[in-house]
Amino acid sequence: MKKLLVLFLTLGVLSSVVSACMGDLGPAGEKGIPAGVSFYTSAQGLQFFFVDEDGNDLVDLDERHSWPLAFPQKVESTTRESAITRATTEAHSDGRVFYVYNDNCNALCKDYDSGLYGFSTYLWGRTVEPEYTTYIYKGSSIDSLNVSYTYHEAQAGQAGGNSWMVQITSVKYNGVEVFEGNENGKVFVRKPSQGETTVTVGSL
Repeated sequence: MKKLLVLFLTLGVLSSVVSACMGDLGPAGEKGIPAGVSFYTSAQGLQFFFVDEDGNDLVDLDERHSWPLAFPQKVESTTRESAITRATTEAHSDGRVFYVYNDNCNALCKDYDSGLYGFSTYLWGRTVEPEYTTYIYKGSSIDSLNVSYTYHEAQAGQAGGNSWMVQITSVKYNGVEVFEGNENGKVFVRKPSQGETTVTVGSL
């Protein structure tokens, strides 16, 4: 998968790219980039499909406790319960319907090629840290998305003067690289009734 720019930082001004958002700017850090600023961005087209040992979908729209959840830190069960009580639907012009929840950070949408529901999520980070972990809750399991970022000075005219870019260079699901080389953005997370979770990229 192509590496994409996700943020522009400009001396107190944020210009968003691919739905990135940040908190208040903090003290200057590496290369003058404000340090310790929390941000989130889209997962660059990655979709996660949760299946059992036979390839059956583990997401049931009628059973919200089966819906995956993502957070920038580990959370208590009460927080997870609250995150799935409010959901909205968004119908797109191509006929796809997205089920959006967890304060608009997570969504489900049916993939018509596989017949499975794909899960999408924001990825979180904090400037100028090179790595940050997003936690995925599915049933009783907690998985990790380890995201690597690099920070660069913007080219002239990209976002005004004194601007900086943040770039995703790697996303690892439970230690398996799922970003680089993933042309269709599909990640299959197999959770058998017994045994360990396994991750494959592109297809089952």
